[in-house]
Amino acid sequence: MALDTGRTCPDLSGRYRAVSDEPAPLLYPPGGHPREMFMFVSYGKPEPVPPLGRRILPWHLAGAFQNRDHDTWKALTHYAANIKADAADSDPTTEAGWVRVQELPDNLIEVRAGLHDQTLLSLVLRKEAQGLWKYRSHVYECKDGGLVVVNNFPPPAVENPAGRPSTVIGAVFTFYRTADGSLVALEEAYTGVSGGNMVFNKWWRWRRIE
Repeated sequence: MALDTGRTCPDLSGRYRAVSDEPAPLLYPPGGHPREMFMFVSYGKPEPVPPLGRRILPWHLAGAFQNRDHDTWKALTHYAANIKADAADSDPTTEAGWVRVQELPDNLIEVRAGLHDQTLLSLVLRKEAQGLWKYRSHVYECKDGGLVVVNNFPPPAVENPAGRPSTVIGAVFTFYRTADGSLVALEEAYTGVSGGNMVFNKWWRWRRIE
């Protein structure tokens, strides 16, 4: 997978499928498989590899935070509910959810998301340094050829094995566009769900819609 790294901050402009491809399985280096822990000391047999769901792109581009961005959170929840059936479909080519990303003047990025011919969500990101102690909403930074967005999002049901309500994951997503036009992102979780996969970095891919 070749990345388009010709710019300090990548141009992500394009139209993409709203739901990511199915994730690749989590792999561990030799001796790196997680085990049960007691007082930060590993013991016992290796733990089962936690399952992964798929990712709905607007959650991760929005830079939204639960209990802080009520209107955006409500709009994202509504949008995700409308494409819930798509998210369970293993064939991304049959999905009707889409996301359009467009660069605007003054380093603004417009994100629109919809289903079929309807636009259900629209927001704008601004280029601004992220806060150290309190994250700013709807902002992005550029780092090492990637576009970085910090956000909250509700985990897929398979990543919330205890079924805890109102649970969210906090994560940093670094976006790149590949040479074939797809959008990819590295997810680095900083909060998660008990029994989930927050300790693992994960790559996701959203295919471009021609």
